Amino acid sequence: MKLETIMEENWKKIREQFFYPDLPLPKLVNDEKLTTACLDMIDHQILINKDFVEELNQRGVDHNTAFRGLLAHELNHYLYCPFDLSRLLYINALANRVDQDAAEIATALYIDVVDNLDLMMRKGIDEIGAILKTSDRESALGKVITAFYQEVTGYEMELNTENELDDYMKLQLERLYTIDFFKIEREGRNVTRFTRIIRDLMDKSEEQPSQKGIGQGMLAPGVGGKPVGGEPGALPSAEIPMGLGNFGPEAYDVNEINQALKELAKKLNKKEFDQVVEGNGLIKLLGIKAGTEAGDNTLRDMLYYQKLADNYPVGIKKRKIRENGSLFPHSHKKFELDDNPQDIDVYASLGKPFLPGLGKVWVKKEGSHYAQKEDTPDVLIMRDISSSMCDCEPHAEVACLATANAYLDNDSAVAAYLFNTQIDNEELGKGYQTDRTSVHAALTKSNSGGTTIDQDSLHKLEETLKKAENEVDVVLVTDLEITGRETLFEFLHNNQDRNRVTIIYTGRNGNMKELQDKYQDDNFAIYHITTPEDIPSVVIGEVNKSIK
Repeated sequence: MKLETIMEENWKKIREQFFYPDLPLPKLVNDEKLTTACLDMIDHQILINKDFVEELNQRGVDHNTAFRGLLAHELNHYLYCPFDLSRLLYINALANRVDQDAAEIATALYIDVVDNLDLMMRKGIDEIGAILKTSDRESALGKVITAFYQEVTGYEMELNTENELDDYMKLQLERLYTIDFFKIEREGRNVTRFTRIIRDLMDKSEEQPSQKGIGQGMLAPGVGGKPVGGEPGALPSAEIPMGLGNFGPEAYDVNEINQALKELAKKLNKKEFDQVVEGNGLIKLLGIKAGTEAGDNTLRDMLYYQKLADNYPVGIKKRKIRENGSLFPHSHKKFELDDNPQDIDVYASLGKPFLPGLGKVWVKKEGSHYAQKEDTPDVLIMRDISSSMCDCEPHAEVACLATANAYLDNDSAVAAYLFNTQIDNEELGKGYQTDRTSVHAALTKSNSGGTTIDQDSLHKLEETLKKAENEVDVVLVTDLEITGRETLFEFLHNNQDRNRVTIIYTGRNGNMKELQDKYQDDNFAIYHITTPEDIPSVVIGEVNKSIK
């Protein structure tokens, strides 16, 4: 029987076992670039190297077992681990956090281990064990991973752990036992511990692990196409035989990449986030220039804050539904003796409109309509960019961007007033604008210097408020460590050109209670932000109060 026919028959069985996922028929190929098998995430095509199947057969794995194991392994990458780009990038970022040299191998092995354990222990596909049994056992890493599969799944790999593992390997094996690979909520800890073990085993071997065998890098995730040459944060390169084929970022559209980055921004700090973006070429994939023109680097630097702010959207309903007082027929009910005869629907009453139970009466409902469109004021966002605000990252930047987005989404304009010991006249000179990129770039500028508000600062603030063509809200984001703070608060509290004032305090020692008692009123509010989750409720509450 031809290999293609054997593969097709086993594919039918695997699809049934996995509840018929919508993937095309796998292909057998002869490709020097593909030495094992892979899943291409662009078209969800599973590719299997024909020579690899024959090699497994020579090692004692019959064709049916080989195909079932390989097809299940690739399919489980698609359905279970890594499942999506966000998880793949996150696992790799965690591995890089531990050891950049071991990160590629650790990411590949971790994803394979999770995949294979799920197949053998949860889905009952032991055929993967027959393939794992043929894996490399020459290196310390190969022996320990094979022993781990044997001990936790109960599948006999014909490895004598007592005789073939030295004391150091046994210690690493014990460390592997402590990781619960099925606990996705503990993935941060799991990947960290796993990477440390892989690093220690690589140091023990004093060599890169052999790339033979599923679970020892043979079916490891890669970025199909060209290698991502060793930059921190880069996914395993195409030089490692792949099990995920074109599963890297270039296999996804811009919306999927943006969604992955949005999720990663919540889990990683800015440095790690930037490493993921740079290391995997996401700048180019997102259409952001590579820093060859003025302003390009600013756009790249603010990406972390933009994606973090996207996790805290502020939705505002601008047009409310109002009842208009008139009634209209809405539905039927059975006629009763105390019903108004004028409400009888003769045509629906089967010719007996006045008989209770047979006649049909209209149930009337009050009509509704959209109220007149409501307007949102423009906003002047004052951001303290002094050095002390570094302690407030990323809360301050996220608060600024979430606020700006709320107004921009409601067709309002935003002006940026950035201050430390001086005012950023370049940004202030742009006035009230609706260019989201320009606004975001201004509000994510780096911090430096001290913080002072003097008469010149207040004069420029007053001029900016007077230049507004519409009503204008003022939002101040600060840690309150401002020389001249009382002068600023008095000015904002008494100014007649502004609509509402919202102070978003992101620091720790600002004497909030005293300030709230002195200044807070219906149009002047002070809030303390301690987590990004606080931002939407504050912003939406204040913006809704400004809608007219």
